[in-house]
Amino acid sequence: MFLFKGLMILLWLFILPFLAGGVFSAGGTENIFFRKTFLSGYLLLFALFELLTVPMTYLHLPFHVLVWIFAAVSILLAGIGLIRQRTEIWNCLIKLPSSIRPDWTMLIAFAVILVQTAVTVLCWHSDADDSFYVGTATTTVATDRIFEVDAYTGELYESFPSRYVLSPFPIWVAFISRVIQMHPATTAHTVLPLALISLAYVVYSLIGEMLFPKDKKKQGVFLLAMGVIMMSSWYSVYTPGTFLLVRIWQGKAVLASTILPAVFYLCSRLLVLKNSQKDWVVLVCAMTAGFMVSTMGIMLPVLCVAVVGFLFGLLKKNWGGLIRSILACVPNLIFAVLYLVIR
Repeated sequence: MFLFKGLMILLWLFILPFLAGGVFSAGGTENIFFRKTFLSGYLLLFALFELLTVPMTYLHLPFHVLVWIFAAVSILLAGIGLIRQRTEIWNCLIKLPSSIRPDWTMLIAFAVILVQTAVTVLCWHSDADDSFYVGTATTTVATDRIFEVDAYTGELYESFPSRYVLSPFPIWVAFISRVIQMHPATTAHTVLPLALISLAYVVYSLIGEMLFPKDKKKQGVFLLAMGVIMMSSWYSVYTPGTFLLVRIWQGKAVLASTILPAVFYLCSRLLVLKNSQKDWVVLVCAMTAGFMVSTMGIMLPVLCVAVVGFLFGLLKKNWGGLIRSILACVPNLIFAVLYLVIR
């Protein structure tokens, strides 16, 4: 049973998101291919989960229907990604051993990340917000209803909770709990940090790769500095390090530690690199993933993209980039209007 659950965790939190990311062409070297594909897969699946869950919530469809549909969509996308990128994956696997020359700073950074992940997974921390986030995931699994039962009282909502219904991250936690056959509380506190902390550091490593191309030592120092900063952030409950290492199973923590840095990374690639035009689609997925995890993600990523649009239009005179920047914000603007309507 333990082996089965381990395989399910590996499948649903690592293999399927990576293969789903193969729907996009990651580009770049062997070193960046696996990380960028993994990130793209999570952004794509988060975006699709948002687009599936919100209408199904208002249609009062049972949770198990969402589980079957999203599981089927995830497997389908993983199959498409595997078919599209099978040659690239195979070539990168062959070249990867010879291309990996880790600097000592990178090895130390990996060790720091491993320790952080182990402490988060093996130790216990309860957060006051768990009463809603983990409670909602548990209630969803127990009642087979989506945002219909109050996690605090167990009674039916008179109306959908407007603050959360457009950001169904707790429902995603319930989905992962169902497919890996573990309790939602165990899934949130023990299982999800394995994937979500890894995902966050994948984003940070990609930013380091972009800032210091072809300089492994500086990339390692950057990643190590990020790890040290995160470890030194327990002076407030609102710091990025606290969100990452103490409450990563909450949607707003994923927004702060992963989605917003991913939007920054993608915007930077679009500004700096000439061969990154396909990243516009990934950016739209990241924008949608932002409000899947938290209602704060409706407008915060828009601010980053607005800066990019300004740079494209006024500094680079790239009006196509300006128009694409505006279009990338359309999903967020639509959901902002929906949020105001349901308030």
